[in-house]
Amino acid sequence: MPKLSSGALLVLGAAFCWSISGACIKTAQTAFDSAQISGLRSGFALLFLCAVIRPWRGKLIPRPVVLLLSAVYAGMLVLFVQANLFTTSANAIFLQDTAPVWVSLLAPLALKEPFRLRDVGYLLACVGGIGLLFVGEVNLEAAPGQAPLLGNGLAICSGLMYAIVVMGLRWGRAKTLPTGTTPQKGPTEAEQIVLWGNLFGMLACIPFMGHFAPETQLGTPLAIVALLGIVQLGLGYYLFTLGVTHVPAAQAAMLGLLEPVLNPVWAYFFAHESPTPWALAGGFVILASVTLMSLRKE
Repeated sequence: MPKLSSGALLVLGAAFCWSISGACIKTAQTAFDSAQISGLRSGFALLFLCAVIRPWRGKLIPRPVVLLLSAVYAGMLVLFVQANLFTTSANAIFLQDTAPVWVSLLAPLALKEPFRLRDVGYLLACVGGIGLLFVGEVNLEAAPGQAPLLGNGLAICSGLMYAIVVMGLRWGRAKTLPTGTTPQKGPTEAEQIVLWGNLFGMLACIPFMGHFAPETQLGTPLAIVALLGIVQLGLGYYLFTLGVTHVPAAQAAMLGLLEPVLNPVWAYFFAHESPTPWALAGGFVILASVTLMSLRKE
């Protein structure tokens, strides 16, 4: 199988794992607050990643740039959970998946991957889609405990961080070595970013965790958070670190758009949450613009 095809399938598998986030977070919030969901999710993901990556095989303390990217990764995780609790999961995922826009703007500087002037129209269309999401929330009566405009803002910040993470994982992928060179043992820097990012995310949330619900109420929600950590976060980003080795950053972000297609579907069936017409319209514009932008040939 060609490298590009295998890499694309791995990224699509990652996006499928990520797509359960909205439904699971909405369901888990019946027993946990946002800090508890974020911290426990990262804790379960850390256990899974330690088992598959085995970080003790190589250098335990990574370079400062890896630690910095790990901190961005941790911030992305926390902001995305917060966004899901303040606004609908559809809005949160549509806005986070503006990442291809940020990647297109930043990749030429960070990764030396070319920016195409003809993409400007698609970028402006994506901005218009974001505007539709915000316009739809202005006169919308928020549900108890929700603040849609704040949630949308947090989701955009999460999207910018996601773009930086995508580029960081692309930068930290396994490098091609000259013939006869012995490969370095231990995890790649992309794997270190994900591993340390979950550690940072867990540690950042611990001081803000409130009192847990009685044990009789924790069974199902705790299993859901474990699913979030092991499958959605751990397995999802592990597959992504493998796939992004063979896929350019902009294309990886585009393939990840399977996530916002499926995310509202799972949220509808399992959390009984329906996107507003404004959200559907804005989401369609965002997905269409970034998809067309990414599919246009060089």
